Amino acid sequence: MSAYSGIILAGGDGTRLAPLTRRLAGDGRAKQFCRLIGDDTLLGQTRRRARLLIAPERLLTVVTRHHERFYLPALTDAPPRSIVAQPENRGTAPAVCARYRVSLRWRRRIRS
Repeated sequence: MSAYSGIILAGGDGTRLAPLTRRLAGDGRAKQFCRLIGDDTLLGQTRRRARLLIAPERLLTVVTRHHERFYLPALTDAPPRSIVAQPENRGTAPAVCARYRVSLRWRRRIRS
């Protein structure tokens, strides 16, 4: 496995595609938790592609707490420390900053 690290931003509320996802899923889930193409959700597809290059413990997934019923089943195989559940959707910048802080901690551990 490579030394790459990654971040999956899955904390959005899915407002732009809400009419489509409501029709497909029958509820208010965001698009990342829908099966738009194929048999897996967009989050599942993204994680599968990312794990081709990135070890699970180096792949951070940022979600929003109120989506818990949708992301918990999708992240059962993810190390608990690799999941950041924001209290609410805070946008991209805080998620990227969280990933950067985790990356710094990983680098310190590797050097030790």
